[in-house]
Amino acid sequence: MTENFNNGKSGTADGMKDNFKKATTEMLVLFLLGEKPMYVYEMIQALDYRSQSAYSVATLYPAIYRLQKFGFIKEYAKCVSEDNRLRKYYEVTPEGTAYMNSLRDEYHKLVDAVEMIFNSEDTTECSSVNCKDATVPETVAAGEPQE
Repeated sequence: MTENFNNGKSGTADGMKDNFKKATTEMLVLFLLGEKPMYVYEMIQALDYRSQSAYSVATLYPAIYRLQKFGFIKEYAKCVSEDNRLRKYYEVTPEGTAYMNSLRDEYHKLVDAVEMIFNSEDTTECSSVNCKDATVPETVAAGEPQE
């Protein structure tokens, strides 16, 4: 029996996509703000446009609030738009730039490691498929947890 978690997305490609976005949103917000100060909707549009709609988000406010809380971004200016909306522009701080660089480095290391796994072959002499003499301990066979 398969249980559905996370609105039925757990165990699906959409679930993985959502988790990936959660893990990379702050890094991408910092990257965009490193180019120029922006308001939230402008960042949402930039992510959508630059990714050819492959990376679209409904909101960035949770990420904005976290980044502000930790001093990685700050309010740059407030302007009233032509349609009479107040727009808050944000900019990245020096600490935010350093944080973005560390996130980006870790992101590239992780992506490279995943690609290495995808592009590698099992070269071990004894894998679970090849070991014919391996025996399963009775506790494992009975369903008891292993250490």
